[in-house]
Amino acid sequence: MDSDTRDSRPFRRNTHLESEELERRRRSRRGKTGWKRPRRILGLWARLALLLGVIVVSVFFAISLVAKALRPYREAGVQSAQLASTRRDSAALVAQNADLARRIRYLQTTDGIASEARSYGYLRPGERPIMVKGLTLPAMPVAPPVAAPPVHSGAVGAAGRFWHHLTGH
Repeated sequence: MDSDTRDSRPFRRNTHLESEELERRRRSRRGKTGWKRPRRILGLWARLALLLGVIVVSVFFAISLVAKALRPYREAGVQSAQLASTRRDSAALVAQNADLARRIRYLQTTDGIASEARSYGYLRPGERPIMVKGLTLPAMPVAPPVAAPPVHSGAVGAAGRFWHHLTGH
C-alpha cells in the first residue's frame, strides 16, 4: 500500500516546501508595506527597442551637430576654390586683353591695314590675282564637341537633402 501511495502521487512529495516557497514569492511581490509591487509596463524587447530608438535619434542629432559645426570650413574651402578659379579666369582675360591691344596697335599701322585687306581679298595696284585649279586645301581639324557637365540626379526626399546638407554634393 505504501508503494501505491507513492505511485499515485509521485510529484506531491515535499508539498509543504512548495507551499512555503509560493508564500515567500507572494510576500516578496507585496514588499514590506504589504502592497503589491506594480508590474512593469514595458517588456524586455519593448525596452530594448526604445533604447535603440533613443540611440538612433541621438546619433542622428550628433551627426547633424557635427555637420553644422563643419559647414563653415567646408564653405570656406568651396569659396577658396571659387576664388582661385576666378583669379585664373581673370589672368586669362588680362592676357587676352593684352593680345587684343597689341593687335589693335598693329592694325593701326600701314602694314596691319595691308595684311587685313589681303585677308579680305584686296590686291595692291599692279598685282594680278592667280587662280590655281585642282588644288585641295588640307581639311581643317574639327574640334570635338564639348561634353556637357554631368547632371547629378541626386537623391530625392529627406535622405537626399540630409546627404546634401552633410556633404554639399
